[in-house]
Amino acid sequence: MRFRGSSFILLTLLTLLLLLGSCQQQSGTDTVSSVWIGGSGGLAASFEQIGTNTEIYEDESFPVVVLLQNRGEFTLHANEVDMKIKGISESDFSGLDFEKTNSDQMDKISEYLPDGGYERTNFGDAQYQGLTGTFYDANIYLEYTYPYATYISIPGVCFKEDLRDERVCDVSAAKTAYASAAPIQIGAVTEKPYGSGKIYLEIPIYNSGNGRSKAYAGDDFSSIYDIVGFTVETPGMECTSRGDPSVVRMARKTADTSSASQATIVCTSDTLEKGSLFTKQVDLTLTYYYQDLTSTRVRIKENPQLD
Repeated sequence: MRFRGSSFILLTLLTLLLLLGSCQQQSGTDTVSSVWIGGSGGLAASFEQIGTNTEIYEDESFPVVVLLQNRGEFTLHANEVDMKIKGISESDFSGLDFEKTNSDQMDKISEYLPDGGYERTNFGDAQYQGLTGTFYDANIYLEYTYPYATYISIPGVCFKEDLRDERVCDVSAAKTAYASAAPIQIGAVTEKPYGSGKIYLEIPIYNSGNGRSKAYAGDDFSSIYDIVGFTVETPGMECTSRGDPSVVRMARKTADTSSASQATIVCTSDTLEKGSLFTKQVDLTLTYYYQDLTSTRVRIKENPQLD
């Protein structure tokens, strides 16, 4: 009796394992992994600390050194990052360069370079001129502007000519979408019915960082919008944002809004042949110039020995 009971339990376990393996194998066919590492990182900048504290005497100079780190999936080449010292007057300091560009290439993050490329930029040894009073707080800002791109991949878009056909894929569903690591990111992508033989995708994008963006190098940064250029890489698809086929505008996050506003890129296709029934990846590229700030404070104290 013990042998029969054990055999029954063993047979039941084997059956469950086979069923579980079958389910996992079936669901695995629908799983698509991202080709991007992902994340919201772009170019990060920080001032190196001045010694053990941020206080110096009025007759001392202090080094102004910035560490750049590329935390996204877009390589930055030499002289592509424009850096400007803000917050202090050029006439108040000697020994300081107020504008610089990066001298070396900063590689994107990858499997073999998970932290991305680095560069140290030395702006010189600054000395304050003409202290009045017992101290002066120098609030030093770095404004840095750089070109960047976000690559978007939507692997499971349903191309279905006959909307009544319930096989293979669904045209009325949220779609898994992936984006490369960059400050401009995507929201939840949705496919909707658009008519027989037509495809309709809604792709929300937003600014995940604290900086601002513009589409082209020669443009000025807008005070109210983040602006991004886009191109569709998939033949047969046409994309627009509020009727514009090349640029999307997002209302910038303000003190009155807790999060950045999204803007939507709409992609359509009406070139499906009769009987089409398949899934296909749709790719887009967002291109822009991103500007951000970082800061530090140095207290410049009166030196009593100079009296």
